[in-house]
Amino acid sequence: MLHFFGGENMFKNTENLGIKINIASNFIKNYFDKQIATIFSDITNTQLHIIMYLYDNQEKDVSQDKLAKMVEISHPAIRNIIKRMMKKDLVKIGKFETDKRKVKVMLTDYSIKKINDNEQVINDMIKNTMDKITHGIDEDQLNKFDQTLSKIIDNLK
Repeated sequence: MLHFFGGENMFKNTENLGIKINIASNFIKNYFDKQIATIFSDITNTQLHIIMYLYDNQEKDVSQDKLAKMVEISHPAIRNIIKRMMKKDLVKIGKFETDKRKVKVMLTDYSIKKINDNEQVINDMIKNTMDKITHGIDEDQLNKFDQTLSKIIDNLK
């Protein structure tokens, strides 16, 4: 009988590394989503990533294109995410003074207040997530893993 992905041994070899990475990503996302729901209800990990990036770069003009590149998604996908975030009053859009065709994305006062009011809680959530992910892994292993993941990402671009 033919077994795709190695049958029962699918997690015991490197042939299915993509599946393992996807499973780990899903576990991390689900773990973090449960934590962040206490602050922002009905928000995705990607939306939080965008909010945190905009928060850290409030003094800069951030384009929709820049956000798409940052989270490695297509222009239509980021446009849809931004629309959903606008409906939740998380972000607002405007035009660049220098190029009216480009869309500038900014945080709303609501998002800024939520982050300011919960900054320590958010930092603790990020730390707790990282602690859970890296539990039992020494620094050398983490550095090698980080280098390997970076190489995999570069290979797939």
